[in-house]
Amino acid sequence: VRILLQKARALSEKWNRAPIVIAGDFNSTPQSALYQFLASSKLDLLAHDRREISGQVENVPGSDIGIIKQNTSRPNRYKWYGDELKAATGSSSSTRLQHPLKLFSAYPSVQGRQGNCRIRDNSGEPLATSYHAKFLGTVDYIWHSESLIPLRVLDTLPLDVLRKTPGLPTH
Repeated sequence: VRILLQKARALSEKWNRAPIVIAGDFNSTPQSALYQFLASSKLDLLAHDRREISGQVENVPGSDIGIIKQNTSRPNRYKWYGDELKAATGSSSSTRLQHPLKLFSAYPSVQGRQGNCRIRDNSGEPLATSYHAKFLGTVDYIWHSESLIPLRVLDTLPLDVLRKTPGLPTH
């Protein structure tokens, strides 16, 4: 993600600060450290277990949405090795990740923080963009730079309707 954001910024600068849209399956939940990094531009790696950066856990459909509770433990709890730090930050000695973009997720931008509780969480993100035998939750996002103002988004299915389907996405 760090390299993608660097490339997006470089292209934006090359094209006279063109607005940025980054969309796709980020394999991370709205409560994850990766989501917070995209939204806040900063991440202290030592405050997070590298295996849980995405926020995804296996769960059984029908139970609560597959998320890990946000880490509120003391900093420096987790050990990261030099090669892991280099892959994450670009340096084997840096433990803080930063990006220069000010990004916003389109769903909360359009609907505000108070969405429909059948399809949105408290932050305005969809409750589910992915559903299969081992996961039910949100991993897909549309991030945009501050200069863009999204007008509409396509709402997702309510969880009770989604659970009656074979999964999302479907074939």
